Amino acid sequence: MELHDLAAHVSVFVFAALSSFYKKPFCGTWQHPLNRLSLSLANMETKPDAVVPGTTSQRSASRASFMNITRPSGAVGADPGRKSGYVGDPAEEKASLASSLVNLANTVMGTGILALPAGMGTAGLIPGMSFLVITAAMGGFALYCLGQAQLKIGPHPQSFTTLGDAVKPKFSVVVELAVICNCLGSAIGYLIVATDNLLGADVNCPIAGIFGTPGGSSFLDQRQVWTVVAVLVAAPLSLLKTMDALRVTSALAVGILIAVAVLVVAVYFEPTDDLSPCGTIGETSCVGEKPNYGTFMPTFAKFVVFTNAYTCQQSLPPIISELENPTPGRLMILIYGARALAVLADFVSYFGYMSFGVNVASNILNSYPVNAFTTLGRFGVAIVVITSYPIQTFATRKSFANILRTLGGGEPPKTPPSTFINDKLELMTMIVLLIFTFSVALVVTDLGVMVGITGSTGAAAITFVFPGLFYYVTHADQPGPLRTAAFVLFIFGCVIIPVSLFLTLAGY
Repeated sequence: MELHDLAAHVSVFVFAALSSFYKKPFCGTWQHPLNRLSLSLANMETKPDAVVPGTTSQRSASRASFMNITRPSGAVGADPGRKSGYVGDPAEEKASLASSLVNLANTVMGTGILALPAGMGTAGLIPGMSFLVITAAMGGFALYCLGQAQLKIGPHPQSFTTLGDAVKPKFSVVVELAVICNCLGSAIGYLIVATDNLLGADVNCPIAGIFGTPGGSSFLDQRQVWTVVAVLVAAPLSLLKTMDALRVTSALAVGILIAVAVLVVAVYFEPTDDLSPCGTIGETSCVGEKPNYGTFMPTFAKFVVFTNAYTCQQSLPPIISELENPTPGRLMILIYGARALAVLADFVSYFGYMSFGVNVASNILNSYPVNAFTTLGRFGVAIVVITSYPIQTFATRKSFANILRTLGGGEPPKTPPSTFINDKLELMTMIVLLIFTFSVALVVTDLGVMVGITGSTGAAAITFVFPGLFYYVTHADQPGPLRTAAFVLFIFGCVIIPVSLFLTLAGY
């Protein structure tokens, strides 16, 4: 049995628990081995009523439900009459707007919001809230610049490669390397965070774990066991071909993060002892001071923390490439929708900081007393990072494959629609990434300065430098305030990268 055949068998059983409806999947004229088991399951379903080919009924029947990840969430193909601004292969089945929104929201929310109260604890209330507003606005404008640049260049599925080469031939290699720097460290960090939350091992808060106890001698007390569990769940999801196929797990992650945000707000108001910062209503021994301002250098250093919390630009190009009818109006819906959900970061930051003051932990959940609510919150975070791991590796595998093709002079093959990866180069790249990230997470518990370096440089480049540069270059025929603002965004990114690098190396 080949490796990807084995992956298919494992994956179908994982997805069966997540999917509520199965319909006959699109097979085309050729079936990839990864789809055979999915097809056999689908054939056990009752066939839909016959429809007249080419009619609206046929298009409606071809749509899969949101929950059925073996089928694209959008319609089969795109409107043949829609030429202007269309991005992607018209022969491919496309993603719905709802699917695209939850995937982008999952990337923009992430677990970075759990570190924001600690950032505010260092910066102070007023600078912290100001950073939230500024970084959210700049991040939203960066999404707009990146999306508009992609719509401008036309139908190119390999979005970062084409955008980079629009600046200068083979400049895409630099862009893809920045994506890899940002996403690879995040993917490894997600496995470490998942292990920590399942085991309960945290250097700042050594509390009892959900299934194991740190330092214990039983089988379930070994952190390697939970790293293996995390990878076994994340690996099949990482072998999915499209971002659209991750919509169910993204929706689950977004739902959990909303619940965690509600928990943070509820604890501030202390409705019960279990939902109280110090474990008893009215107790203040765990609450520190709440200054309005922090000292200058540590405060300025925390700007990077707020920037990283909103980094999601690496996911926008593949999302737009898959989006059904990606018009400028739909792009704005994606941006506004993702930013509306990101308002949760404001609630988590403010109420988390006001609950503990400067005593707030780097992960807000580690500040709370151990009880059923916080244990569920930790378990929920473990699920979030495990299901978000494929989002990071999706961008990483695409970037690695694009670099190899750019340097080797090759073109991506025309692969038929498929549930799982059917591009051999991408498949091999993904397998190598799984092995590498798993190996690092097994032996490393804290990536330390290295992740700080790659994150501050890669995240700043993706968030500020490249979106501004791409818009400025692709809209040379449209001078005006927006193009000027894009250039300012580009310059700001070029300044913030060395500053962030210095602050990271200086230990701020």
